[in-house]
Amino acid sequence: MKGFLIKDYRLLTAQKNLLIILPVGLLLMFTNDTPVMGISYTLYVIAFLSNSLMAYDSFDNGMAFLMTMPGGRKNYVTEKYLFNIVNATCTAIVLVLIAAVLELSRGHGIAAVKELLLGTWMLYMIALIFSFVMLPIQLKFGHEKSRVILMLFFGIVFLGSMGLGKIAEMMNINPDAVFAKLNEISLGSVIAVICVLMLICAIVSWCISQNIMKKKSF
Repeated sequence: MKGFLIKDYRLLTAQKNLLIILPVGLLLMFTNDTPVMGISYTLYVIAFLSNSLMAYDSFDNGMAFLMTMPGGRKNYVTEKYLFNIVNATCTAIVLVLIAAVLELSRGHGIAAVKELLLGTWMLYMIALIFSFVMLPIQLKFGHEKSRVILMLFFGIVFLGSMGLGKIAEMMNINPDAVFAKLNEISLGSVIAVICVLMLICAIVSWCISQNIMKKKSF
């Protein structure tokens, strides 16, 4: 697994996109009233970039060579999950430290920093869920097809949300009343639910990815 990690981090550091992603994320943090937008942007772009590196593994019959390394298929899959988790964790820690100093320098106080920590934790969990959904899709369909599937997924979510709005309108359900009820739920409860969802998603995704790799031929 160490060899897989070294390979991916060398590929990651060679990405020129990082020279654009990180400054844009910091710019969003410093130019907005709250740094959450910059944190969200950077986390999700890093998650997408970490997954997209899988495309390089197939070049010049690379997968056939990688499968000869110790651990083979099982370690390859596990390393991809570890790679995504480490990248998201390190990014979240660095960004939240910068954002906390920024909030204190603006005179927003400790309460604002605590709120920032909770918000970043929630964004971090959602970014990991995004990675865990994308990994088996990448393994199954490859980089190009997975991007199409991702766009279709977001399209279905968008159309589904519009459909729910229409159904609520037909059933005379007041959306404002529903959102008011949701606002009564504590942020801690929401984060706890997302953490459980992330853990379930990670286990299910890892098992699916392992099954996909077992059936692949190189």
